[in-house]
Amino acid sequence: MGEKERILIVDDNEVICKTMKNIFQAKNYFVETVHSGKDAITANKKQHYNVAILDLKLPDMDGLAVLSQLYKENADIGIIMITGFASIETAVGALTKGAEAFIVKPLNMDEVLNTVNRVIEKQRLMGEKQQIEERYRILYKKLSDAMFLSDKNGNVLLSNDKAVELFGYNSDELLGMHFTKLLHPDDRKRLQDSRSKSLELGEAAIEGFEANARRKDGSYFDVHITNTILYDENKPSGYQSLIRDITERKRAERKLRESEQRHRMVLSSMNDLIFILNNKNEYVEVYVSDNRDLYNTREDHQGKNVTDILPPDVALKITEGANRVRESGKREELEYSLIIDNEKNWYSAMLEIHQDGESIVQTVRNITLRKAAEKELKNRENELEIYSSLLQHDLSNDLGVIFGNIDIARLLLSEGENDELIETIDSIEAICNRMESLITMFSRPIDSVEKVLIKQLKSIVARTNAVNPNLTINIHAKGAWENLTVPASRLLVMVWENLIRNAAEHAGENSIIDIQISREENTVHVIFSDNGPGVSEKIRKKLFQKGVTIQDGGFGLYLSKQIIQSIGGSIELVTGKSVQGAKFKIILPIIPE
Repeated sequence: MGEKERILIVDDNEVICKTMKNIFQAKNYFVETVHSGKDAITANKKQHYNVAILDLKLPDMDGLAVLSQLYKENADIGIIMITGFASIETAVGALTKGAEAFIVKPLNMDEVLNTVNRVIEKQRLMGEKQQIEERYRILYKKLSDAMFLSDKNGNVLLSNDKAVELFGYNSDELLGMHFTKLLHPDDRKRLQDSRSKSLELGEAAIEGFEANARRKDGSYFDVHITNTILYDENKPSGYQSLIRDITERKRAERKLRESEQRHRMVLSSMNDLIFILNNKNEYVEVYVSDNRDLYNTREDHQGKNVTDILPPDVALKITEGANRVRESGKREELEYSLIIDNEKNWYSAMLEIHQDGESIVQTVRNITLRKAAEKELKNRENELEIYSSLLQHDLSNDLGVIFGNIDIARLLLSEGENDELIETIDSIEAICNRMESLITMFSRPIDSVEKVLIKQLKSIVARTNAVNPNLTINIHAKGAWENLTVPASRLLVMVWENLIRNAAEHAGENSIIDIQISREENTVHVIFSDNGPGVSEKIRKKLFQKGVTIQDGGFGLYLSKQIIQSIGGSIELVTGKSVQGAKFKIILPIIPE
């Protein structure tokens, strides 16, 4: 057992001294009595006392003077003043000088005992506090969380600076306070229950939990509490509590929940259907603004597998697609049809991986109208193909007749007989040759169209020089672009022929055409220039407009621009003081081989 607490009783009434001595000794205290102030001071110098019960009126000294002397020798002593001549002034004076209590005679021994016990308990707490403070002083200073040490009854023994900062109490106010008073009433029982459970199980650590803590000013804030049971000689001796202010985190969580709610509202207002499938391909979330495109009700989807909701063929397509997306991490688009309300509807489903790495986000859009439009377009394309075939057939036959008549006309005319008529026949034949070339070009499959730009141009230059030997065409290529490919187009050849024909017509005799080819990143730049008079300034702005006469620019340039734009390119007239003749810049996308 520990050393007994020592009590010094100072009173000139021997009966009171003896009575109190007997009572306190029965309570296992060490007790000594004296009857004067000087004897009290002498005894205090010889022996350390926990408590002094001091009469205010002594035969040799004033009790308050004795109080001061006792404190001077032993600052830790707890002094309880007693008197039969009480007044407010004397009570205030005693308490001001440091007395723990002021009790009026006749003495109520229960009151005296309780007061002594309270003083000794306070001293014990102060002693434990000093020991713990020394042990944990450095640790406490480094902590960014509030820390409390409390005895096994929950009374606070020690608190660090962060605890003072968070709760608004000073360390003396926290000393002896029951820890649960720092919590919201609703959370106090939770803490006590968790501590009791851990004590029963013999666990040192108590599972942390979130709670509302109460400041001195009555305001509440969010905290996370982690408790540890402290043991002394294998017996629970108290608790260590770490409290972290999570106000900002909780505020962020609330904002996140609000944001998620707004997000759900936005998703639910979209025309698309959005489904979240877990790793078992079960519907965990459904966002829909209109139930008409749902194969089943929204409630029926929740928690059900795709195979439980959709027809087998559609479910298999979505399941296999979802599994592929999980493996590759790449999005995938599927199309399928469903019979809803006795009508066939087409849907496009975009499957992509969710941010959790396992779930699938399925975005579904009704494409019934698009599919109907595609079908209509396909029908029109088929009709156009048939019409084109018929037209090619009929025009080819008619051209054959015209070529035959041209041959007959030449046979009937002698050389030099009628030069003007022969020139007219040659012109008619040239027009028919271009028509025949156009028909031949459109009858060829698109895969057979030459895509290598240099080969296209060289072929056209060769044909042009065969009928117009006085025309000089130079091709300049910067770099090795022999295999440079552009989009396949039956009509692109017409553009080159139209530009060459325009240059030949307007440049006059001994025309020279320069074609420069260069590459800029993923595009090829083609510069067409001639040595002719150039383009009149008055028609430059409407050069590529539809309906302009041949003298004002020609219908061919309008068509050329439309053809080039249809394959993602552009054409423009290059102007400037240094430009001689007509100069055009054509930019086309490069197609990888």
